[in-house]
Amino acid sequence: MHYYKRNIGDYAKKAGRLSMLEHGAYTLLIDACYDRERFPTEAEAIEWAWARSDAEIEAVRFVLSRFFVLTDGLYVQDRINDEVVQYQRNAETNARIATEREEKRRSRERSVNGSCKDVNEPPPNQEPRTTNQEPPTRKDKTRKPRPQSDDFVSVDDLVAEGVDTQVAKDWLRVRKDKGAKTLTQTAWDGVKAEAIKAGLSVSDAVKVAAQNSWQGFKASWLDNSTPQSRPGFVMAEKPLSPAERQMYAASPTRCNDRVKRMMAAELGNNAPHIVDNIIEMDQGYGAPTLLG
Repeated sequence: MHYYKRNIGDYAKKAGRLSMLEHGAYTLLIDACYDRERFPTEAEAIEWAWARSDAEIEAVRFVLSRFFVLTDGLYVQDRINDEVVQYQRNAETNARIATEREEKRRSRERSVNGSCKDVNEPPPNQEPRTTNQEPPTRKDKTRKPRPQSDDFVSVDDLVAEGVDTQVAKDWLRVRKDKGAKTLTQTAWDGVKAEAIKAGLSVSDAVKVAAQNSWQGFKASWLDNSTPQSRPGFVMAEKPLSPAERQMYAASPTRCNDRVKRMMAAELGNNAPHIVDNIIEMDQGYGAPTLLG
């Protein structure tokens, strides 16, 4: 028995007034009785506690007389005896359960093996079959022929039709991302026909398709496309505000390029000179204004 429950409160209540030497003797005797699962004689108790000096031997004898009962030449303690007996009973029960479990397992294996022997087995093969007598036959796998370069339209073919090189590469990449690995001649002829129907050149049609991430091109698709992606689209400039006109009249050189360009378009190439004349005429009458 290598483990026992030590109640500190009970020990302090019963042995709290022992000396340090007597505490050591009592603790060693308790451990030895649990470990050996039996009780000692006086001589064995002195030996189990490793008592050497007269004081140590006297401490062992005092503990035996105070906490043990001499029975048939052995010093016995009821609490230790009860726990050791209960431990031995539990050990016997656990051993019996383990033995019965092992016997059931073996019996089950014997029954399974016995039933397997009753099954009719085929007679042994008189001529063993081996795989190393004949060389293994290699299965011929028919590979699908790869498409030739003449079977689909390439970037060079699109460039030859007038499409920009980068636009052609971008459009073919869009088609590949959408699952179309190649551009067949039939599909390309359809794109060119739709470009004519939409009134666009082949180059513009491919550019619109690449900008909108289209796999192909349909004239009807232009109605749903963004205006920025349509050919010939020019972003309208924002009209000049009164404040911008006032600033141009005050100092044309301080205005940005958009104001200068739009004022020049309105007044003509001599716009700066006209404005200078207006400014000179308007001096002394408050802030300069652009007449007309």
